[in-house]
Amino acid sequence: MPLAVFSLVVAAVGAVSIVTGLVAPGDPDQSLEAIRTINTLGMLAYLVCALVTLLFIARGGSATAAGSTFRAVAADRLARAQRAGERSWALVYAQIDDAEDLRTVTGDAGFAAIADRLRDDVTEIFPTEADIGWFAPAGVAVLVAQPSTVLRERVRTLLRAFAATGVGVRVGTSASVG
Repeated sequence: MPLAVFSLVVAAVGAVSIVTGLVAPGDPDQSLEAIRTINTLGMLAYLVCALVTLLFIARGGSATAAGSTFRAVAADRLARAQRAGERSWALVYAQIDDAEDLRTVTGDAGFAAIADRLRDDVTEIFPTEADIGWFAPAGVAVLVAQPSTVLRERVRTLLRAFAATGVGVRVGTSASVG
């Protein structure tokens, strides 16, 4: 968005420069110096806008709900389930144990790989109709309608799968579920 807006501003400044040069030519050396100064400042601002836009693109988005979006979806779903008399809904919250220590030991890139592994395990183990919300880099909430025996087995599978793979890290990884 910033890049698109500033692109329009650069085009407008260029058009105004051309019109001004045609209407009031003035001293050519002085006009050329002013245009070069405006161009230099414009290109600097354009570069900053391009970098900001790249940061927005690189940050990307997730197909699953995050934070307040998950809260709204979960609250709505639970309210509808309560009105319908459904009792099999459960909220499972999993988080990486000792997240700050892991981040210190493995660095940001290593910790991101560990958090990605938790995300992959959760999306693989829980059914597609489950609502999944990510909280910070180390926590995930899952709202699912399943019998408690099936849910317990899924949680066990998640904990085993996450602990089994260290994602190339020499430090043991574990998660807690509540």
